[in-house]
Amino acid sequence: MKRLIYSIAILIAVLLMQNNVFACGHEGMYVGLGGAPLVMYTSNYRNSDNSTQKIHFSPGFGGNLTLGYDFRGKRFGMQLLGEFHRMKLNREEWINSITNTLEGIVHLREWPNGLDIHVLFGGGWTYLMEGQVNNNSRSIGIVVNAGPGITYFFKRTEKFTGAISFQLPLRYIRYMGRNLSQSGANVYALPARLSMQIGF
Repeated sequence: MKRLIYSIAILIAVLLMQNNVFACGHEGMYVGLGGAPLVMYTSNYRNSDNSTQKIHFSPGFGGNLTLGYDFRGKRFGMQLLGEFHRMKLNREEWINSITNTLEGIVHLREWPNGLDIHVLFGGGWTYLMEGQVNNNSRSIGIVVNAGPGITYFFKRTEKFTGAISFQLPLRYIRYMGRNLSQSGANVYALPARLSMQIGF
């Protein structure tokens, strides 16, 4: 694991030292809309009469809305994301979740053909709604995430940019209180965010 982290750090350092790059993203304001399949995992158990029941999230589906800004002539940007997901809890009830995160973006490299590689990191909050079964599953959580992303700019002019972006942040969620589990729940999530973006 340490070797992997060191290798990623070295790769990022090498990309950042490149001089013949144009790593500026949209170079201004942009908005995005897309889908986001979600996988979630936890080793915690449900806070219910059946205390031996482990929490299980079936793969979910949903969408995301992005409002972002890439600083002109810089490698850095930021984006505010809203995500909605629907999934099954313990294979017995459908539940919905809403997540908002504020993320920083570092554009590592962008090629003349429109391909952009970047990393993102940030945090926010998430709200897990009560499902069809009234079993006290409603919870609020704190979110921290980081991961890679790749964007393809199919259109770039002085006043307009069009792009398709794919981001895969690894997310840690700490659900507070005793609703979902006896002493809160630690959840790891992986949203696969694919979106169409327009910059202006």
